[in-house]
Amino acid sequence: QPLLLQSSGELDAHLESSGWAWQINTAIQGLGLSSTLTGSGIKPFNAWSQMTLQLHLQTLWNNPLLILGHWRFASLDADSVDKWSAAHHLQLHQMTGDLTYQGLLTDFQKAAQWHLTGTFSGLGGLFLPNWPAVEGLGGTFSWQQGKFEVLATQGESLGVQLVNAIFTPTPLTLSVQASAPTQIAKRYLLFTPLKTNMSHLFQTVVLSQGTVEATIQYSASQPVLNTTVTAHQVDASFPNQPSVTIQNLSGDIHLQGPWITQDSTLTGTWLDQPMTVQLSSNPNQLLLTFHSQASTQKLSQLYPNALWKTLSGTMPFTLQFIHADVNRVILHGDLTQIESTLPGPLSKKTGTPLSLDASATWRTGSTAWMLGLSLQPPRHTPLLTLTGVATPKRLEMQVASPDVLGKVNWTFP
Repeated sequence: QPLLLQSSGELDAHLESSGWAWQINTAIQGLGLSSTLTGSGIKPFNAWSQMTLQLHLQTLWNNPLLILGHWRFASLDADSVDKWSAAHHLQLHQMTGDLTYQGLLTDFQKAAQWHLTGTFSGLGGLFLPNWPAVEGLGGTFSWQQGKFEVLATQGESLGVQLVNAIFTPTPLTLSVQASAPTQIAKRYLLFTPLKTNMSHLFQTVVLSQGTVEATIQYSASQPVLNTTVTAHQVDASFPNQPSVTIQNLSGDIHLQGPWITQDSTLTGTWLDQPMTVQLSSNPNQLLLTFHSQASTQKLSQLYPNALWKTLSGTMPFTLQFIHADVNRVILHGDLTQIESTLPGPLSKKTGTPLSLDASATWRTGSTAWMLGLSLQPPRHTPLLTLTGVATPKRLEMQVASPDVLGKVNWTFP
């Protein structure tokens, strides 16, 4: 027995069994007390892949230990892969997998770890219900420690280019980034669940130039689609005022579900002045708010009129568009820095506080507008108030001031 405890030996062998080709190396140290066996095997799998298994088996006295060092699954024949994937309406070009384990054989089932990776291209179909289909999807997928993840880096939908998309089924999450020129993005959005908001927006302003990016995120834990639309150097004008153009708009529009949230803000320039545009929406309305300032010199170039010869200076203003069943345009301007040489109470010097408030209200589809305008110093009676109705052929206004009360009618040919 003492002699056997100190004995050792080695054996090299090549074995064929059940389709496996094994190369075995054994080393025996102290027969009956400890022994080790190492080997590697190769076996074809599914006619287009193979498995290689490397193992290291060591037995100690009453304590068997099994280490599966490497179990690799790798694609071999590209033609066979293409045939298999085409039969399943897929295009898989490469797939590899690994199984690693170290520990007692009795713990193998709960301790083993798979890692599966692969690439794909040419896939197509819907990735979100009610959204346009995506074509030419390509990217990679992986499965590791029970987590499956797909990363797509190619794809196109109605001219919108996919930048990347990450999908995990457990827990269900989806993150998509896409980019397109503004005109293509406008057309695409009208085919999505965001079309109600977007059509109202596009009726209010005309977008051109620049590019638009979008990030879409979804999680089963919060089953509401969150979308961020990012504008880069986009120009915006108004359908009835094509000469009024806001240039180089950039910023983020955030949507929760189909509705625009109140933290959506764009910045640009209008008449060479900075402008901020805030957007929000709900089931009842779409709200656009513009903050900027305008000089009488620039306004006289935009709207030629003899009135501008009596005014000079700059007016900060806030302009709101409310798109709903009853639409409204509301203007609030600060005339403090405006100088006026108009007669009577409308004459003022720079620095004298005076506010301008104007509004127009009309029902969607109607051609009759309710109009209002007032000029008012702080904590005083308005200097001038105008109210009335405008149609394509007639304008009727009520005029009121401390010195004048009257009615004016204009009829257009």
